[in-house]
Amino acid sequence: MDFPASRADRTHQAKVAAWPVCLLFLLSAAVSAQAQMRQEQAWELLESGQSEDSVSRHAAAVSALGLLLGNARAAQMATKALQDKDPRVRAAAASLRLSTPSQTSIDEAIR
Repeated sequence: MDFPASRADRTHQAKVAAWPVCLLFLLSAAVSAQAQMRQEQAWELLESGQSEDSVSRHAAAVSALGLLLGNARAAQMATKALQDKDPRVRAAAASLRLSTPSQTSIDEAIR
């Protein structure tokens, strides 16, 4: 014959059942924080490339912005690169086709 579980047993069962959920929550939070940190590192790399003295590196950083379709921040950086003193950097920026609301301003700046 089964006896109803005592209040202490039910409390213990609830705590045991909650551990996997808590662990999953903490794990997802850690993964999200790591992804955010990597994203910021990538933006820092692109931004440092924008101020690079080496024209080839600067142009490569501008060209990499083309991988960020639909990103307003990338479009803003590309628009700024259109005003660069070096024609190779301007050409790299002009070759980008970023699908963003800023695309109109990029197209206008090219003309």
